[in-house]
Amino acid sequence: MPGKILEPLEPLAGCIKWLPHKDALVPPDPAIDEGCCNHPVVILSTGPWHGSVEILIITSFGGRNLETKYPTDQAYHVLARHNYLPITPNRAHPDNGILLALGDPSQKLRKDSYINTRDRHIVSLTSLQPYNRKGPEIFLSERSYQTLVQHISFTKKYVPLTEEDVYLPGRMEEGIAYPTQLGWKGDPVDLPRLKDDLESEGRLLGGFIWSIFILYGLYRGGVFWWLWRIGYSIAYTLGWLLEIVD
Repeated sequence: MPGKILEPLEPLAGCIKWLPHKDALVPPDPAIDEGCCNHPVVILSTGPWHGSVEILIITSFGGRNLETKYPTDQAYHVLARHNYLPITPNRAHPDNGILLALGDPSQKLRKDSYINTRDRHIVSLTSLQPYNRKGPEIFLSERSYQTLVQHISFTKKYVPLTEEDVYLPGRMEEGIAYPTQLGWKGDPVDLPRLKDDLESEGRLLGGFIWSIFILYGLYRGGVFWWLWRIGYSIAYTLGWLLEIVD
């Protein structure tokens, strides 16, 4: 008897959802800022990871357009404009000409909106609600989704971290990007191997210093015996400190 044919997973990438009030998040998520809630969002992830997806917030600037919000050519305003991409029926971006479109031209958002590409967030997929209570889901067009991910250098190989993903060196995978406080890093450094290399170099250095003082103390005697003892202590302490570094 042939196995049951499974339905394909619901598509997520480029889907526009609604992030409700913080009290309505399921499960509760204290990491989400209150200002991000009660906004539409666009899903970046092509699939959930431990039930979570990565999103970008969509804003209407309270009815203002991008040129009104950041009108000057000062560096701050230019950078701020770079972080927001307009969605039709908005006007194209004043600097780079980008204008994102929905997959179904007959659909539209309730307000002229922009995607905030500066700040990415990870939320539980169960917290996201449909943008419209009735009717089909709204998606960016495939071309617009590709434009968006290229604009922010988003990689599909990204693994969203959750509370379950405690850092263990053995679980780090080559070629996968990981988020850090300072930005995004790819091909993580093999920290245990780096630690072993430092310890080995420390032992060699300590042994070299120790040998020099032993030979010199034997050659001259007297006060140099005390110098040898001091050198021994320094070398021993250096090796010990490197061994306890975790």
